[in-house]
Amino acid sequence: MKIYMFHYVTSDFNYYHFDKNRFEDVIKKLSNSKKIISLNQLKDMTTNNENLNDDYIMLTFDDGTIDHYKYVYPILKKYNVSGLFFVCSNIFENRVLDIHFIHKLLSIVSAEQIYDDIQIYLSELGIDIKYNINKQEEYNSKESYVKKLLQSVLPKDNRIAIIDKLNKKYDVSIQCSEYYMSIQNMLEMKNNNMYFGCHTASHIRLNYLNREEKEKEIKNNMILLYDSKILNKKDVLSIAYPFGNYDKDTIQILKKLKFDFAFTTIERDADGISKYEMPRYDCKRIKE
Repeated sequence: MKIYMFHYVTSDFNYYHFDKNRFEDVIKKLSNSKKIISLNQLKDMTTNNENLNDDYIMLTFDDGTIDHYKYVYPILKKYNVSGLFFVCSNIFENRVLDIHFIHKLLSIVSAEQIYDDIQIYLSELGIDIKYNINKQEEYNSKESYVKKLLQSVLPKDNRIAIIDKLNKKYDVSIQCSEYYMSIQNMLEMKNNNMYFGCHTASHIRLNYLNREEKEKEIKNNMILLYDSKILNKKDVLSIAYPFGNYDKDTIQILKKLKFDFAFTTIERDADGISKYEMPRYDCKRIKE
């Protein structure tokens, strides 16, 4: 079985996205050639040790962005197929997540310009720039540098200060309604064969946190989804690891909290895989 992972599905965003004008054609073809299963069906099949062969696929959508309600949900509903949507709870507190602010910023300002701005701000803050560059060997572009520095590498107070400076300079909108689905949107979707799962409270790299912090991120996310009625106690409980980052402690926490499934960004078929390491193909892998 192949599980596909989508993020933005739109056509009016100057950042990586799946074209909404292709989306219906893809769903139509997949629904005609494969069995698109729901989260509940996945639970039933794994409980019964059924073979998750190549006849089956699942569709997952990360981050709870507004395009999922505007463009994805109507198409899935039209073809009577289910999607699984992973959402962070901080978006319910009228807070735009850093990752989406950064994506929005990169859609209107070049990575090179933001890189130059960050060098100035780091110097003003008295932070050793070379140290931060060398600390992360995986930097392979200025865009990668910008994203990782602002998402996780810098101490939280420094990240907030720099993001605030960038926001003031480029006047990037921080209106949550422009970024995310509302609780009402999600409840409507839930009532029409769509499923929801956790994505942590703040979309943070879990393997950067200690065990207590990991559990707080996951548990707070789960509780808020229950409190908002987006999940109920009878629902299959699932999570997608932000950035695909997790470790043994993360899995132990999920077992303690009685999660049924956890989804990664590892690209391979799903049959015979641990339920806490469910692989997903990026949507660009879908063959038309």
